[in-house]
Amino acid sequence: MKHLVLIGMMGSGKTTVGRALAERLKLPVLDTDTAIEQMQGLSVAEIFKLSGEKQFRKLEAMLVERLKGMPTHIVSSGGGIILNGANTLTLKEIGVVIYLKASLQTLEKNLSGEEDSRPLLINHSLEALIKVRSPLYEGAAHGIIEIDGKTVEEIVHEIFALYTGIC
Repeated sequence: MKHLVLIGMMGSGKTTVGRALAERLKLPVLDTDTAIEQMQGLSVAEIFKLSGEKQFRKLEAMLVERLKGMPTHIVSSGGGIILNGANTLTLKEIGVVIYLKASLQTLEKNLSGEEDSRPLLINHSLEALIKVRSPLYEGAAHGIIEIDGKTVEEIVHEIFALYTGIC
């Protein structure tokens, strides 16, 4: 079986949905941001502050390459993983990539109070990030799930149907 890879903007629920999918599919979860934090002993915000986004993206690319040799996982990716075309190609090759698509209003609601832990929101508006990233997410995805107004269970049900239909 292929990895099930969740992509989308920060605040789209990739981590929460990934955990619920792991329970349903009885698969381990790999959250790319958490894995990088554990490897570096620093938070994502600290990595951005000390080494910059470019270094963080290098670490992210190394992790994507490591996924090639790993058994099947639910992969909750960082929001910017699709900025590197090589990441996108690898993820599409080794996994079923699902884009969790959310409106600006849903993302703002979900991110309320988390601005300090989201380093990209210091210098970029959420709206600008969506504008740049949405076409990249759509191009990277095998399927798109609109999450607005849905429960985690409803989202998991839709992803499960897509994933099992492709695998």
